[in-house]
Amino acid sequence: MTRYLLRGLTILLVSSPAHANVVYNYVGNHFTSIVDNSRPAGTYDTSMRVTGFLELAAPLLAGMPLTDIGSPGLVLNFSFSDGRNSIAANDPTLSSAFHIGSKAAGVIDRWEWEVVHNDPIDGGGTDLRFIRSVHHDGVADQDLGFIRGCTDSGTCFNLGQSDTGSIINAPGSWSIAPAPLPAAFWLLGSAIGALGVLSRRIA
Repeated sequence: MTRYLLRGLTILLVSSPAHANVVYNYVGNHFTSIVDNSRPAGTYDTSMRVTGFLELAAPLLAGMPLTDIGSPGLVLNFSFSDGRNSIAANDPTLSSAFHIGSKAAGVIDRWEWEVVHNDPIDGGGTDLRFIRSVHHDGVADQDLGFIRGCTDSGTCFNLGQSDTGSIINAPGSWSIAPAPLPAAFWLLGSAIGALGVLSRRIA
């Protein structure tokens, strides 16, 4: 019996597809510049910063120049926060752009990305929430969290009258982690462990 169980598990393991997804995690530095207006309610503060992750279908190529990775469809999932708002891939009002470059080991070392949430306001207009990070040649480094203030009637203030948290000339850092294995792999591992215990008892 044990022999047949082992054979079945071997077939399952061999036939299971390789899981090549890769997660790139970003951690920015704390904001040093805060702009706070009466609307919207709340404020950024210097304990906040930009953080988040990109899940890609495959690792980045080594030594890749700054490249638009959104168009080819490499980005499977993402979520970013500025400490006050979070914007994720499943946001129905989302717009996003990701330009990424890597060094020899495939680690991200150049980037310009943004994620934007547009929330319709009663009476017209939208409440704009914006998270952005930039670090590459020819531009000033910046991490930015942004909320455009709107009145109750739906009239939104201009960009200069909105809340922001930002830091310049202090880029954050990226790290790489394998994507979590699917639940089936965890179940497979549990089954193999249980089979090992059963084999010892039968012996």
